[in-house]
Amino acid sequence: MNRLDASATLTDVAFAVCTALDRAGERAVLCGGSAATYYAPELYQSRDLDFVLGFAASARVVDTALRPLGYERAPEGLYHHPAILYTVEFPAGPLAIGSETVSSYATERRDDQLLYVYADRRRA
Repeated sequence: MNRLDASATLTDVAFAVCTALDRAGERAVLCGGSAATYYAPELYQSRDLDFVLGFAASARVVDTALRPLGYERAPEGLYHHPAILYTVEFPAGPLAIGSETVSSYATERRDDQLLYVYADRRRA
């Protein structure tokens, strides 16, 4: 997995982070505004990527998975990259919309990378 650089888009970061975590044994689902940006970048632009982890992963596992990409955990718990404006966050789960727990999500693939992303199946 290569370090990300200043040319990385939100989609590039999403695939890289999700793939790195998956390879570390953690399932992370992209949600919130960043999922909206992934599906409709012309309508909404997010500057942070929110991933909900399937199980409470230790900070050490997340730190180790994201470090090769160039992301480091800041004191406030966000992950920052020195050359990329997108931050990465891990809000507490479970993955839910309002009080409704979400149990399904899309799996997208790009070359050897993958992305688990919330998809509103009710509108499909």
